[in-house]
Amino acid sequence: MCGRTACTLDPDDICRASAYQLRASKDWKIPKWDECPCGGQYFPSHNVAPTSHTPVLISDGDETDRNLRPMSWGLIPFWHKGNARDFGLATHNARLETLLQKPVFKAPLAKGRRCVVLADGYYEWKDVNGRSTQPYFIHFKQPDDIRAGDSSWKKRTVWNEISGWSGPRPLTIAGVYDVWKNPNNGLEHYSYSVITMNSSPTMAFVHDRMPAILDGSEAVANWLDVENVTLEDAVKSLVPVTSLEFHPVTKSVGNSRYKEPDCVLPIDPVDKKESESKSSQFMTTWLKKATPAKTNESEKEAAPKENNDGNDSDKKVGKRTKSPTQEREERNVKKGKE
Repeated sequence: MCGRTACTLDPDDICRASAYQLRASKDWKIPKWDECPCGGQYFPSHNVAPTSHTPVLISDGDETDRNLRPMSWGLIPFWHKGNARDFGLATHNARLETLLQKPVFKAPLAKGRRCVVLADGYYEWKDVNGRSTQPYFIHFKQPDDIRAGDSSWKKRTVWNEISGWSGPRPLTIAGVYDVWKNPNNGLEHYSYSVITMNSSPTMAFVHDRMPAILDGSEAVANWLDVENVTLEDAVKSLVPVTSLEFHPVTKSVGNSRYKEPDCVLPIDPVDKKESESKSSQFMTTWLKKATPAKTNESEKEAAPKENNDGNDSDKKVGKRTKSPTQEREERNVKKGKE
């Protein structure tokens, strides 16, 4: 399965990172960035959850014409009636085993709506003795001078017309997309699902499911080539890959509101204090901002009232400190003395 990713490259860099060589001339071509017609925007993030807009590579069938477009994660079928978000959380993944059986995926695929989802990497949670889970960040092997969470590569030249892109290698994931038209304003809403499959022996250490990774430019080209590669052949070409790297990360990534750069940084999974303290600190800060401080009314009533006579605060105005019987006995004792 795949329910959380990281995608931190800005539109210009993600376009250059998606550049491809034309088969005939071997010239590099950079895909064009198209804004989403519905107004949805892509925001680079270290913690991306379903319903967010992320960069997706599509083609009209001609290898010389690829575009990048922000699409919302969670496919909304073209025939859907109702609110756009009704399908958003139910279709963020599409199982390879039933891809050609389920109408929600079969229909757009029959129209050639194959796509490539781009990301720095994705997160998966490993079960730990059935008692807890440990998140891992999974990504392609990177150039020697590039590390997860390190942006120092931006200080050097990462693009030229001869060798192409030399910055971080984005993960390329096979997906299916559809276009839903809003009945209220007629705007087209692009959305996608990530195709998932059984994990490779390497990735099975973390989880028994993984995204369908397209490893290399040829795999990407074949998946997008709807004119020359049939749907059946394209689906058959999707196999578990082993060219991935992974490391444990902070458990704070489990909170989709937590988007700090340390989401992707390696940690020692044995040291639980660091991860848990960051998560609790973040939640405490967030709750303080989201909820104004309020005094519970019952606490107000029970709280001692302020005294100005210097006596202890347990002497409350209007409250008896002795029972009526005790007061009568004291009065009788005083009368007897008098």
